[in-house]
Formats: sequence, structure tokens, C-alpha cells
Amino acid sequence: MKLRVILRALGLMCFFLAVILVIPLLISYYNNENVGLFGYSIATSIFIGILLMISGEKGEFGLKEATAFVVFTWILFSILGSLPLMMYGFNPIDSLFETVSGFTTTGASVIDDVESLPFGILFWRSLTHWLGGLGIIILVIAILPSMGGGMQLFRAESTGPLIEKETTKTKNTAIILLGVYILITLTEIILLKLAGMTLFDSFVHSLGTVATGGFSSKNASIGNYDSLLIEGIIMAFMFIASINFLLLFGLFRGDIKKFLFNREMQLHLGIIVLATSLITINLNINAFTGLWDSIRVSLFHVIDILSTTGFSISDFNKWPAFSKFVLFILMFIGGCAGSTSGSIKNIRWIILFKYLKRELKRMVYPSMVQKISIGKNVIDEEIIKKVFIFVFMYMMLFVSFVLVLSYQNIDNITAASAVATTMGGIGPGFNLVGPSTTYSFLPVISKITLIFAMIFGRLEIFGVLLIFMPSFWKK
Repeated sequence: MKLRVILRALGLMCFFLAVILVIPLLISYYNNENVGLFGYSIATSIFIGILLMISGEKGEFGLKEATAFVVFTWILFSILGSLPLMMYGFNPIDSLFETVSGFTTTGASVIDDVESLPFGILFWRSLTHWLGGLGIIILVIAILPSMGGGMQLFRAESTGPLIEKETTKTKNTAIILLGVYILITLTEIILLKLAGMTLFDSFVHSLGTVATGGFSSKNASIGNYDSLLIEGIIMAFMFIASINFLLLFGLFRGDIKKFLFNREMQLHLGIIVLATSLITINLNINAFTGLWDSIRVSLFHVIDILSTTGFSISDFNKWPAFSKFVLFILMFIGGCAGSTSGSIKNIRWIILFKYLKRELKRMVYPSMVQKISIGKNVIDEEIIKKVFIFVFMYMMLFVSFVLVLSYQNIDNITAASAVATTMGGIGPGFNLVGPSTTYSFLPVISKITLIFAMIFGRLEIFGVLLIFMPSFWKK
């Protein structure tokens, strides 16, 4: 393990964060707010960056170094990024919870009245979404000169298993992803401004939508605007953000066939149609008087949960039990690999069910030899094994975190939904953590537990677990 190489790279990341923090500082200055909130954070980031650079050395990343670097970067960014909130007056745990929720694009908040926050803080919350959505390391690979070991870094942070062969260099892939990311964000900002939002709110909600984060500048989230046009724009971009960005890039280049016949994309659309239909029928019978209202809120929240964004236009906590249970199932599905959405993701479920189908056939035909394929891609048995391990570990961690919350005398529905939404990067859950409430009431131990749940979910378990293994640090 080349620890000094990791230290130097972490120092560079501190400088990168210091530059990013200038943006909310300028917004605070423009609005005559306390610029010291961000000035102190910038100075601290630079100071720590210098210390790490002095302690480190330049070198190449191997698999171990890349894994450790990615995990430590996310921890370092979360700690340094929480300083403005601490300077504003929030306690350290709440500040860290809010910042981790931002960077992991979870959108779970401990702030009861976001409309009372300064513009600088509001923008910083949403900017953490945007940075974490595509991936902090992927952004750096695209913007800064290569630090070496780009592919190792890319794979350590990107979400979902890679089943297609690499056709471009890592840096080129990162640039493509960043280009698509920026284009989608700017497009939504313009459309939301034209739809009636202020320019500031357009930025806040676009950063949150494209990153599938969910932080809003309004206490009532998107429901505050009571606008079908705004709801439609945000719904469309939540869907776009839940699609593989490389697939979107191909669509921009005119490869419509690959987009339409992508198996993961087809499953994604199928789940949206099925879940929306089931919830619409249930709501129309038991909750809403009109079919249109049932369709509108059903479609919005199905896409919202599947994309793991976390905005709301209706308090689904008050929906019938069946509709809530459907949403709860969706929390464990998520969007497509290579998107900004969280949770387990469609591609893993496809691989899992194809494997189960093959093994059932083998019970009838023991000598049968059959490869599992998705489209034209034959899935390596090693990937299949990793998918099984991932889903198993995901559910084991889910149960473990729920037990910790339950031990804090939190009811089972609140505990289960809180863990499901934080691990999946969604945000609002059910009962005491519904769309109209926050996580502020939770005991300190529960908040710390959910911080771990968010980090495990965003970095997809393996990397975080590895750094706790003594053998990982040995030569």
C-alpha cells in the first residue's frame, strides 16, 4: 500500500474542494451574507491540503490505492464540506449528516426550516449533490491532469457493474460523462426558469434533479410551486438522470436503436409503467377523487423513488398501505448503472434473475452448459458472483442498520424506511421520516448509523468494507 501516494492525492483533492467552495462564497457575498462561513472552510481545506502534499509523494495508483483513495476522499470532503454548516450554528453530527446526505445524493435532511437558511448555505447543499452525483473523482479525472491509475479510480467510484467492454480511454469517458452532465443540468435550469422559478431556485432544483439528490430550497419541496409544468420538467429530468449517461451520449449521437433495445432500459421503463399503474388504481379507489390526480402523483413519485431523487409533490406517507408498499419495493431497485441514481440498480436484478432461471433449468438438465448474456454481452461468471455478494451484503447491512435504529426505540416502519432510503440515496421514507418531516428528531447514534448507511450505499459497499480489513493494508 503506497500511503504517501494516497496522501498527496488527498492533498490535491483538498485544493479542488477549496476552489469549489469559492462558488457559494461568492453567492454569500452577492447576497450580503456572512462570507466567513465559507472563507474559514476554504482556508482549512488549503491548510490540510498543504500538510497532505508535504507528507505525500507522486506515484501510480494500484487497485488498493484507488479503493482507499476514493473512500478517504469522500470522508474528507464530507468533513470539510460540513464546516460551513457548523460555522452557521448546526452541531457537528447534524452538519456531517446534512453534508454526507448531500454528497451521496441522498437528500435526507435534519433541517426543519430550509427556507430560513442563507442563500450561500442553500446553494452549497445543492452543489454537494451535483459534485457527488456524477462522482467527485470522475469530475477530477475529467477536469485535472491524470493522477495515474485512472481506470482503477473510475471503477472504484462508478456505480453498477460494467458489463460492456471499454471502448475509450478513462479520461475520455470521464469527459464525455461530464459533458452530458453539464448539458442536462444547463438545459433544466433554462426550462425551470422559463416555467416560472427564480434563477436561484432553478439552479438549486436542477443541481438536485440531475444528481438525483432531492435537496430543495422550499419546505414543501416541488409541491410548493403547485405547477404542472414544473412538475413535468422535473419528472422528465429525474427520468433522464436515472439512465446510463453513456447510453444518453449514444442517443445524442443518433444511436437510437441501442437506446431503445437496451435491456436495462427496457426493464426500467417496464417497472415505471407497472408501478405507476398499480399505485394509480389503488389511489383512485382509496385516496383521490379524480383519475388525473392519481396518475399525476403516482407517476411523479414512482420516477422520483426509482431515480432515488427524493423530491415530493404529495405526502405519500398518507397514501394507502398498498401504494406505500409498492414504493418501498422500488427503494431496493433504483435506476440504471452508469446513472446518478442509487440503490441496487436494474442491471444487478437482471443478472440475478437470469442466473436463477439458468440454475432452475440445470435442475432439469444437469449437463446443460449455458452462458448468461444481456443483449450482445456475455456476462462473466466473476461478475455474476460479485452481483450475488453485493445483493447479499446490501440486505445484510440493511437488516443490521434497522436493528440499530430499532434498539433506539424507533418504530419498525420508520427504521426500515429510513435505512432503505439512506442506503438507496432516496431521502424521505415513511412514518416519522416522511416527505413532510425531517430526520432531526433522531438520536445521535441513529444519525451516525444512517451516515454510514449513506456512505455504504453511495460507494456500493465493497470499497468501504475493504478498508476495515487488516489484510487490505498488508503488502
